[in-house]
Amino acid sequence: MPPTADPTHYIPQITHRLASRTGQIADEMVAELVAAVPELDSLGLREVARASCSANVRAGLRALECRALPERPPEEAVLAARAGARVGLPLALFAQSYRVSHAVLSDTWVAEVTALHASDSDKHELLVLGSRFTFAMIDWMIGVLTEEYEDERRHHRGPARKSVTVVQETLAGRRSDLSAVGYDETLIHRALICAAPVSEALPELASRLDLRLLNVALETDVVWAWLGSIRARDQDTERRALTELCGETASVVTAGDCLAGVEGFVASHRQAQDALRIARRRGARLTLYSDVALEVALLQDERLARELVGRELGELAANDPKAEVLRDTLRAYLESGQNAVAASARLGVHVHTVKYRLRNIEEQLGRAPATRPSELHVALRVREVLENPGQH
Repeated sequence: MPPTADPTHYIPQITHRLASRTGQIADEMVAELVAAVPELDSLGLREVARASCSANVRAGLRALECRALPERPPEEAVLAARAGARVGLPLALFAQSYRVSHAVLSDTWVAEVTALHASDSDKHELLVLGSRFTFAMIDWMIGVLTEEYEDERRHHRGPARKSVTVVQETLAGRRSDLSAVGYDETLIHRALICAAPVSEALPELASRLDLRLLNVALETDVVWAWLGSIRARDQDTERRALTELCGETASVVTAGDCLAGVEGFVASHRQAQDALRIARRRGARLTLYSDVALEVALLQDERLARELVGRELGELAANDPKAEVLRDTLRAYLESGQNAVAASARLGVHVHTVKYRLRNIEEQLGRAPATRPSELHVALRVREVLENPGQH
């Protein structure tokens, strides 16, 4: 193919395709970030880093189309810089995280340009342009965000910082005594991750359920909390109370299992973090780890998860209204013990409608649902998370 007079006319086409994959690119960035800077996970910064990555990708693509740096980094990036400063992430590691993200975006840009139906000279020019622009933008962002980081470090002092430090040292295994923050590490703990409005209501909930409470404000509008008890408590009552709290505050809460001792304090928090990744994608208010442990495990490798969905569901995985109706019917059928009458009651449709849809499902699957019910149910649950944009 002969070169064009102005290869930059390809840029909107490329940025549009990349913009549609913002969530996927952000996930790839976070995976690389946590591998290169594990402190992001241990300091509880994974989710704030993901929000920053998503916003940075969008801002970078818009800037590339205009070939001009933005006036200011995205607010999510500023919040991430300040959160890193508050929890003690070293400045050098903060800067490194941007270089890791840059490498992921550069690889993605190269793959998109290489796949273009364009001349070699046009591709070369686009690769050079993309490389120079992204390097310039990353250098500029590191400079601006370093100022935000240092400003936060100067202002973030006092007892609140001490509480965060004690909790972080405990989560990192460097401490086993929480008496410095007025909490008993020997209790049975349920860890929560929630927004500030929920945190403000937690003391009343803890008092009503006769539970001990520890909460620390880690980031802007994000709080880590633990509800502790001396003995096992009524799980259903606690779930109902948390559900009501989410409704009253219109906020997201994720919760780990009730686990004992320092090890349980740490493990329940880790579960709440894992549940948060699923909750953000599903857009759910209350998410208990026990309800999404399967999704958490399978989505450790998103490529394998997507392959599972495609292999088990086939055409039923399509993103269209008809396939969605059939998926809802199949899930209701499987969760009703493969009973069409019970599924019809659950869906609010006539049993003949369910049977008709099941015949369509069997035709599309090429087999009866009863032949692989467990695999189908897993695939349906995983697809719901993968394809729901949530707060991607």
